[in-house]
Amino acid sequence: ATGYGWNLVANPFTATYDWTGQALPSNTNNIIYIWGGTTYSAWNGSVGVAGGSELIPPAQAFWIQTTATPDADLTLSYSQTDASQSTPVLKSNPEYIKLNLWDDNGEMTDEIAIQFDPSATAGYDRNMDAHKLPSTLGHPYAFVALANKQMSICAASTSTTDFPVHLKPNNGSGVYTFTLQGNQLSSFTDAILEDKTNGQYTQLMRGGSYSFTVNQNDPEDRFVLHFNNNSVGLDDYSNTPLTVGLSGNQLILFNQNAIEGSRVAGDILDLHGRLITQFDVETHSDRNVIPLPSLSAGVYMVRMTLNHETWTERIVVY
Repeated sequence: ATGYGWNLVANPFTATYDWTGQALPSNTNNIIYIWGGTTYSAWNGSVGVAGGSELIPPAQAFWIQTTATPDADLTLSYSQTDASQSTPVLKSNPEYIKLNLWDDNGEMTDEIAIQFDPSATAGYDRNMDAHKLPSTLGHPYAFVALANKQMSICAASTSTTDFPVHLKPNNGSGVYTFTLQGNQLSSFTDAILEDKTNGQYTQLMRGGSYSFTVNQNDPEDRFVLHFNNNSVGLDDYSNTPLTVGLSGNQLILFNQNAIEGSRVAGDILDLHGRLITQFDVETHSDRNVIPLPSLSAGVYMVRMTLNHETWTERIVVY
């Protein structure tokens, strides 16, 4: 379970400790977690998130988890120290991808990883799957929700192609962006992020990104990351020039692929088709902010027209 068996351990040496090949007591997870000030890094032996690696700095404290009873003995050997602090060559070439979360100031605030491994099971794999530990209050964070676990590193076989990505607002709000980093995939050509709140699908491979707004009342189970082959393209997914989000009483138009300076006209309608308000703006390179009247809780449709193309997206007011 996530909530028990945690032990805070420290590197007792004045040299960097290499966790690779560490001997562990029975029923003790291989994964190490280090607090970085706002979020936890994790390392599962081949993949790390939020700066996690096999190298533990001198005197650095780290967390490990065990289910051994009544207790377990862990020995850190001086033979695994590295005074030069040089990073050793990885002993495998794991297949993985990292999903980064960026705030509006261009700072990466969180990171999760999905690793494909033929030995991974559909359940929780103690030496590959890393728990997601909470970030500091005010910092939204993401995790993969599979096998009834919240994971910062999720290992699966390639037969699993759809990964629910939950985003916990955690008393934070604002505009955030998902990107992919450290792409080491060979089994898939596409990674498509689905935003279930508006039906938007975005190709994140090959430099793609998806910007959205975070509010306290947003549903946690908002995203799904889909992997596939043969480049289904966005004929099978929505690929609109602009997508939308809400931030307080403001509508945010995120520029996906519209030409900067193009004019977009829009109507906001309730589910009965009644017109609430209209807008007509010139698109910016990244996003437009449009003030809205006070909206009652409910679902609204945003109908937009750009260069003779018309499409509709959904927004939800809580």
